[in-house]
Amino acid sequence: MRLLRTGEAFQTHGMYSLSADSSDSIEIDCDGGRGLAGHVWGAGAALAALLLSPEGRRRFLADRPDVVELGSGTGVAGLAAAAAGASSVLLTDLPPAVPALAATAARNAHVLEGCHVAAAPLAWADASEVAHALAPSGCDLILAADVLYSPDAAEQEALRGAMLALAAPRGALVLHAYEERWDYVQEPWRR
Repeated sequence: MRLLRTGEAFQTHGMYSLSADSSDSIEIDCDGGRGLAGHVWGAGAALAALLLSPEGRRRFLADRPDVVELGSGTGVAGLAAAAAGASSVLLTDLPPAVPALAATAARNAHVLEGCHVAAAPLAWADASEVAHALAPSGCDLILAADVLYSPDAAEQEALRGAMLALAAPRGALVLHAYEERWDYVQEPWRR
């Protein structure tokens, strides 16, 4: 496990710009009116920065993996993976967030050339059924950033089930980044 310090940094309104390379940036329109999914959260920004770094590109994206991001929100981590060399990226979240994810991917198509990016709804509770329908052959890399908010054990198990269902076909690597806010939420993930 690698600990990335994120601080309390996040952006709720305006345009968030993430440098994809020396000449282009990923532009994400933050809209706090969309709730949690409209923010770029600290762990998402930290995971995106890791994926865009030379080390992240080499360690996680050199083989042009197929990537699925769970609880994408604004899609910051998945779009970073797309810009950094992924072959395909599937951005997933609850149905209300999907149109904004698709619009963000379309707005950044010029930065994401060479990577197929799609957005689709995925409720973790339906993970075993829906995950196989979305990515039937699995994926190589699973991203999840700042998705730990609920102390509800059933929701935690649903997230874990979604990760396992997606990882199983190809033995995917899971990069799960979160800001340590509440011990009672994070404790089950430390075991």
